[in-house]
Amino acid sequence: MRPKLAIVTATTDYDRAWDCIKTWDAVLADFFIVVVSGGGTRVCYKPAERVFHYNIPEVCGTVKPFLIGCEIAEELGADVTLCLHDDVEILSRNWRQEVREWWEWKGHPIFGFGGATRLASDHVHDGRLEAPDCSAQEIVARLARADFVSNMRDAEAHGRRVAAEAIRVACLDGFSIGGSATHILDAWRLMDRIGIIHHAYDSAFGGWAKRYGVPVWMFPIPCHHRGGVTAVGDPAYQAFAATLGGDQELWMQAHKAFYKEFKKELPIRV
Repeated sequence: MRPKLAIVTATTDYDRAWDCIKTWDAVLADFFIVVVSGGGTRVCYKPAERVFHYNIPEVCGTVKPFLIGCEIAEELGADVTLCLHDDVEILSRNWRQEVREWWEWKGHPIFGFGGATRLASDHVHDGRLEAPDCSAQEIVARLARADFVSNMRDAEAHGRRVAAEAIRVACLDGFSIGGSATHILDAWRLMDRIGIIHHAYDSAFGGWAKRYGVPVWMFPIPCHHRGGVTAVGDPAYQAFAATLGGDQELWMQAHKAFYKEFKKELPIRV
């Protein structure tokens, strides 16, 4: 029996997001869940179309909407939940079946369509990340990922292309994160609990997977990530971030929370 796949996305502007969402053929998945933030409190489920819309009144970053969507996915009985940013184009027609097959073949891993084989530097524990005056540059130097692999349209601009086979990675890029519905939901709940609102959750998924012994794989699904639309290019998110000190402040807080929670798991190498 094939695993039931739920696709979850979060957006502040469904009309804008539709340009990418239409490339997913998402209604061909077992469940398609859209969480729209900043637009009322309506819940609408259409069983015949297997489409579930959940609207929350406030813009609130990335973690909370994906957490809500993944709770819905588990309630609906999904086996596999895949979280996709609303600015991702899928360039393959058979990608859902490939995801299901790879997920079963590779032992039910955490997976995505872009990831890095190394997370955090060898000097990550030199004490600077816990210093009150730690700068953004110091955080990047210690927590950055390396050797990024994908089959994105512009893969070479981000790292190297891997097109034929799935490959083990240390962490994923946040534009696509999937896995067992239970695993994905547990990880999102942890992100929310430790105070991650918008950034660094993809690295934190790598830390979560290392802690619990769940492998992480990059599945080479052809895709294109437009990038920036969920943060820098989203006026609604920027207005929300401004109420909390700005996007840079949220970035700093998220990376410090990630390190505090997962420092025993870092660095990660595969």
